[in-house]
Amino acid sequence: MPRDPESFATGAPRERVLRPAAPAMRRRTVAPSTLGLWLVSLTVLMEYVRPQDYFHFLRPLHLPLLVSLAVAAVWLMRAEKSALRDRIIRLNIAFVGLSVASVFYAVNTFLAYGTARTLIVYLVTVTLPLVAFVRDPQDLGRFFRTWVAIHVLLVLTSLSTGGRGSGSFLTDENDMALALNMALPYAYFLALSPRNSKLGRLLLLGAAVFIVAGVVNTYSRGGFLGLASAVLAIVALARNRIRNLVLVGVLGVGIVLAIPSAYWKEVSTIEDPTDSTRVDRFHLWHMGWLMYRDHPVVGVGASNFNVRVYDYELKTYNYDTKAFVSHWGVACHSLYFTLLSETGTVGTVLFVLLGLLVVIRLLPLARTLETARPRDPPAIEMALLAKAMVVSLFSYFVCGTFISVLYYPHFWFLLGFVITLAKVARTWLEEAPPVPERAARP
Repeated sequence: MPRDPESFATGAPRERVLRPAAPAMRRRTVAPSTLGLWLVSLTVLMEYVRPQDYFHFLRPLHLPLLVSLAVAAVWLMRAEKSALRDRIIRLNIAFVGLSVASVFYAVNTFLAYGTARTLIVYLVTVTLPLVAFVRDPQDLGRFFRTWVAIHVLLVLTSLSTGGRGSGSFLTDENDMALALNMALPYAYFLALSPRNSKLGRLLLLGAAVFIVAGVVNTYSRGGFLGLASAVLAIVALARNRIRNLVLVGVLGVGIVLAIPSAYWKEVSTIEDPTDSTRVDRFHLWHMGWLMYRDHPVVGVGASNFNVRVYDYELKTYNYDTKAFVSHWGVACHSLYFTLLSETGTVGTVLFVLLGLLVVIRLLPLARTLETARPRDPPAIEMALLAKAMVVSLFSYFVCGTFISVLYYPHFWFLLGFVITLAKVARTWLEEAPPVPERAARP
């Protein structure tokens, strides 16, 4: 080994120089937050699209269960739990607790237990993990674009089933219309984000049109009311109302021209007072009111309306078993009468408080983002997402008038969306760089 010049002059051996060891090859690992976000997105995909119902070879694998267990495990072991202190989460947990308690006083304990378990699964596999694993506006944007893509897949799967879903909470046309109406504002408002490329904007606008077409394909009268309410709310919350009114109008004219006459014929039956579906709904709502009147505090128990309705039909003075078919096993077909009859005043108050907190948190957040960072693309996109969530909630309340949607995942997932957006926006506002002088205006 050659020696340095000094060692040659003195004849002394060269001093050994200790060099820092070469860094070992780093293993490419996925951060818990990234892995968790992937798992949450996959959980939502499994919950909504239900690929195992279309590809039967997937059924023995029990993928929904495995993914749910994985995301819950990652959240429990690796994620921070600060969301548990959030007021919305605490009210959510209180509502779940009421459902759990109903197992002990409901007539059908099996149904009450199944519903309580479902609400717990929503909480620990989507709502809480989403809050923990979405770290910044980039994560937020990716998740909600995935959310839109999932509903585009829903439309594709419903084309061959006459507007119905594969099962669970997407069993019939009304259920599908509700889910699509709640997704529409995300597609539309995200299309207005300056963070999109031209192609991305076109894809999101195309997704919005496709989702509307999916609602029309359901031929759902309640879905039509939900769609109309979503469109009106979008225009009302838009910052540039004239631009958005023109854009919505142009898209609407094209869609209306493409809608078949059979759809308008079906929608027109909403005003028919003798329509059998309408008469049936009013009868079930009346039974729900009677249940609430008899059990005003905590109701008859989660998912127990359909097993108690026949008892109340027999009690009513005008019920004729020859003129009416028993409604045993039939859902209430109303979010509000389900709330009253199954959860009583306690559950109704908790639910109303949750809805109010969502609106109270979102609207000021949108205004803050628009005023504090009016030219910053991440702020603009987060403000648009806040408005999308308000419109989605509004559409849920309108469609829910005619569907028993209380235990569907839509509302409970939305709670996680709201807390996640608020957390990311608050952190980003505290750490955001100076506002660029030139940036796209909202």
